[in-house]
Amino acid sequence: MHLVWFRSDLRVHDNSALHAACSAGGVVQAVFVLSERQLDEHVWAGRKRAFARHHVQALADALAERGIALAVLHSDKVVGQWRAVLDYARKQKLKDIWFNDEYGVHEQDRDQALIKAAEKADISVRHFADRVLLPPGSVLTKQDTPYTVYTPFRHACEPRLNQISTLSAPRAATKAIKATTIEPFPGEQDYDQERWPTGEKAALKKLHQFVRDDIAQYHELRDRPDVPATSELGPYLSLGVLSPRQVWQAAQQKGDGAKTWRNEILWREFYLHLMAQLPELSKHQPFKSETDQLPWRHDKKAFKRWCEGKTGVPIVDAAMRCLNETGWMHNRLRMIVASFLTKNLFIDWRWGERYFLQQLIDGDFAANNGGWQWSASTGTDAAPYFRIFNPVTQGERFDPHGDFVRRWLPELQQESSDTIHQTGARGDYPEAMVDLKTSRAQAIEWFKGLKK
Repeated sequence: MHLVWFRSDLRVHDNSALHAACSAGGVVQAVFVLSERQLDEHVWAGRKRAFARHHVQALADALAERGIALAVLHSDKVVGQWRAVLDYARKQKLKDIWFNDEYGVHEQDRDQALIKAAEKADISVRHFADRVLLPPGSVLTKQDTPYTVYTPFRHACEPRLNQISTLSAPRAATKAIKATTIEPFPGEQDYDQERWPTGEKAALKKLHQFVRDDIAQYHELRDRPDVPATSELGPYLSLGVLSPRQVWQAAQQKGDGAKTWRNEILWREFYLHLMAQLPELSKHQPFKSETDQLPWRHDKKAFKRWCEGKTGVPIVDAAMRCLNETGWMHNRLRMIVASFLTKNLFIDWRWGERYFLQQLIDGDFAANNGGWQWSASTGTDAAPYFRIFNPVTQGERFDPHGDFVRRWLPELQQESSDTIHQTGARGDYPEAMVDLKTSRAQAIEWFKGLKK
């Protein structure tokens, strides 16, 4: 009898641990471990909690169709989850435990503790690099060190990705069993279920619709928040409802659009490899340690205005209000608001990183940390410190008619396309909280003074 431990891999198709356990023959059982403290410590947004619960239920249903029961276990801390799983395996007299790797520092510690304790209990453990296209540690420089610059990492990966394949789901059982009912997770918040429907079939349909209808123009329209040109598959990838191999395999068309989208998939891969090999990234530390010398501000009032979308900078405010209302933000906007917070307000990037996780339905620690450290010029292969987005020109370029801003800022409904992205008090809309030119110059001076 085999036990499969599900974590951030909530699917039956192309699931390495599940496929291997079922192929080994014999009875298969499954567990999912819920830890309220983990949800809080990892700053899971309420919408992500609800999205996850719906997909644990969908997983339980899919497993039941295959004669596999899913038990929900409970644990206080991340590291302690292994005890709950091992105790369950002992009570059920299961001979082995199968799981797919996770790469946060606490998750790696947890899994190592399970492997050691299971060995003493005469229970074998088998685990797989399922969350990535290539195993962390398998893509290294000539000096056998992790790549810390994206482009050579991509060049090293691409030749090895030609033979990527996916695994089938276990066959349906002759007689299905009753599925476990998953109770609501603590702190859930409603989300748009029409925009992000539940289940693997729905996720795959959304993927294939994007590939069919939008990927060809992706390179031209991906930076436009005013048009629906991105896949919005992040929530499914974050929880493993879709695998990286499924999306990579679906995007093998020729053309600049597909090439650009594959590039985005590899950025996600890059950040996961870094997190797996550089544990300090899971500990709120910058990749460039010298940037902790910078005089980051910890101004709660200024930060609150940024969070609420009341900065007086239209594209920033529209983006933040969209995030707060929907739990999602367009990638170009994520870069704009992060640049404004860290380079114009000079507020600690970790505050913004945490706030995003508190709100995002697609919150993913590795991608979110990588994006924030890129914007703040503290991370690996980050934007040069002197590259500071001008939010006015960014808005004019990527929301050229002002449609996105008008949607989220009713105060500016009557503004013309020529003026809507400009700063300045208008009616109920406030003056910009900082001068963009002056704050940019100050940030550059602070970065110039760093001692490496």
